[in-house]
Amino acid sequence: ILRTLAPLLQKQAKNANLQRACMKWLYDYKRLNKAILYLILAIFCEQIVNAIQTLALNLYLKELGYTDPQIANLTSYRFVAALIFAVPFGLYIKSKSLRPVFITALAALPMFAVLIIWAASLTIGWLLSLFLVGWGISQSAIGIATGPYILRNTPIEQHTLALSMNSATWSSSFVLTGLLTWLLMQISPQFFTNYTILMLFSVLGFSGLFWALRLPKNENIAEKRTKNIKRREYYQYDWPLIIRTSIPNLL
Repeated sequence: ILRTLAPLLQKQAKNANLQRACMKWLYDYKRLNKAILYLILAIFCEQIVNAIQTLALNLYLKELGYTDPQIANLTSYRFVAALIFAVPFGLYIKSKSLRPVFITALAALPMFAVLIIWAASLTIGWLLSLFLVGWGISQSAIGIATGPYILRNTPIEQHTLALSMNSATWSSSFVLTGLLTWLLMQISPQFFTNYTILMLFSVLGFSGLFWALRLPKNENIAEKRTKNIKRREYYQYDWPLIIRTSIPNLL
């Protein structure tokens, strides 16, 4: 009897240990600052817009008669704008409150997403390019401000938890958006076209503004410095190291 029960007891003990580990893992995330949880929810809403634009925008442009080179050229405006905007904006937000950045960018990004679909439907190329630039800048602003906000407003021992949860919003939003898109198209493919789905999820992106407005106004901000100190600091940055660490993302 003991020989028969031993494997079962061992299995139950392993399951109990696994359950305790999972509960501890969830409890650690639950202990995160509410401001960080609001930020993660806001970014998740933003990533839903990013996901649907990535999954369906090219298909919609293809339906409208845009060629592959034209689509590639239009898409490049978004990333070129983000590239040019990133470094100066990252320097600008030092010693600045980041709450207004999130509120502005989380309002602008879904707005530009809707305008992109509208301009594409009218086949106005220059206007579509302009809105893609605005979308790229808005998305870049959110991404650049997120890391500093987490590091400023989270205890050191929770940095890894907060940063990993922020990274998880990208993959989880793509999975959820992909599943919902498939489900909606199965329900009514005639009604839920690429245009309808793009508009639906883009409008849902405005929900990120609700969470951004709940961010506390009294955030931790680094000490303000004089202009002369700022200029000296720009030359003291380890620019070769910054460039090397940027290469993987660039590739």
